[in-house]
Amino acid sequence: MDGDVGATDLCEAAAVRRGRPDLGRSMESWRPRLARFIRRLAGSDAPAEDLAQEVLARALEAAPRRRSGGRLSTWLFGIAANVCREQRREQARQLPRADDAVLLDMPDVTFDPARIVERREEREALRRAFDRLSPAHREVLLLRDQGGLSYREIADVAGVPVGTVRSRIHNATAILMQLVEDELR
Repeated sequence: MDGDVGATDLCEAAAVRRGRPDLGRSMESWRPRLARFIRRLAGSDAPAEDLAQEVLARALEAAPRRRSGGRLSTWLFGIAANVCREQRREQARQLPRADDAVLLDMPDVTFDPARIVERREEREALRRAFDRLSPAHREVLLLRDQGGLSYREIADVAGVPVGTVRSRIHNATAILMQLVEDELR
């Protein structure tokens, strides 16, 4: 491929070949959110941009078979979750990962040095606690909080009943709170 051709151009070119130039642009606008979701679900060492490109490529390939009526976000996050699951399976077959997901990079708005240190410790505790959650718990929390998906949409993405999603979110939140509390002791 020509080094001057951007990923946006490739997505749009593929969509145009399929007779849907608007689809490539629409999907490309999701790239930053998909990359952020992938980075947090698959881990900071995951090649999030490459995986987001894989998601968009799969989506464009599958576009002619996509059911109409569903939200594009649900469909794209579903593909991204599947790509992350495949990534986890592949990594499980290889050497263990060193450090998992980077959860939040929240800017600190205070200038109180003690508060800055405290906030940093809290963020680190949250990151460590989030990393200790099971992949299923991390997935539902990210789809809800970062993806903004409804319980029904999360159920579609995860391939589980809505009741299971509610249970996982409740349990993940309770576990996360306990883990953070334990980390800060």
